[in-house]
Amino acid sequence: STLKPLLVARALDLRRTRLDEVVPTFGGQWTVGPRTITDVHPAAALSVRDVVAFSSNIGMVQLAERLRPSEVFAAFRDAGFGTATGLAGLEDAAGRLPAPAEWSPTTRAALAMG
Repeated sequence: STLKPLLVARALDLRRTRLDEVVPTFGGQWTVGPRTITDVHPAAALSVRDVVAFSSNIGMVQLAERLRPSEVFAAFRDAGFGTATGLAGLEDAAGRLPAPAEWSPTTRAALAMG
């Protein structure tokens, strides 16, 4: 769930949400397409601040839907995901952050949940 704060920060920067905005979290279970998303801490609704504090998958997926795939990708790329550290003496791997053109219909939601 380390990705959740990065995505919320981008949504805040782009003015697509506010920390005090209340997001419905449907009692901890929400079905989107073929997938049912659950939260460990069920609630009817949470503020965006609490979406991060309680690591709400449901709240994060809804916030991610407000961002274009390119904006989600940029949030993670700008934080260094998908690139090697570049530190001398380390044999680190870049990891994989696929470009939005490679995403399936559920990639944005999966990235939002971290």
